Amino acid sequence: QRQRRRGAKLATFIVPAEIYPARLRATSHGISAASGKVGAIIGSFGFLYLAQSPDPAKAAAHGYLPGIGVRNSLFTLAGCSLLGFLLTFLVPEPKGKSLEEMSRENEVGQP
Repeated sequence: QRQRRRGAKLATFIVPAEIYPARLRATSHGISAASGKVGAIIGSFGFLYLAQSPDPAKAAAHGYLPGIGVRNSLFTLAGCSLLGFLLTFLVPEPKGKSLEEMSRENEVGQP
């Protein structure tokens, strides 16, 4: 659980500070934090409903709609994790540049 919290902090605080222009940094932190919380809610409730038995009789006995089963739900979660891993390669690397250099805020003619 401690490792999971570190990953959430990385995505919420460090990545927005490095990839967004300085003038948008606070907004990007808010959007990242809100997105993480919405994703956690969707993941928690989504897994609950997806993990239900595909058999309508068994699912109805617990008061839920039929789902895709625990095994398929775990495969779905693994796919989402793999997609998230692959998307991290789209985040630009700062390579020691300052935020102003990366966003080209100091260049002449930039608004």
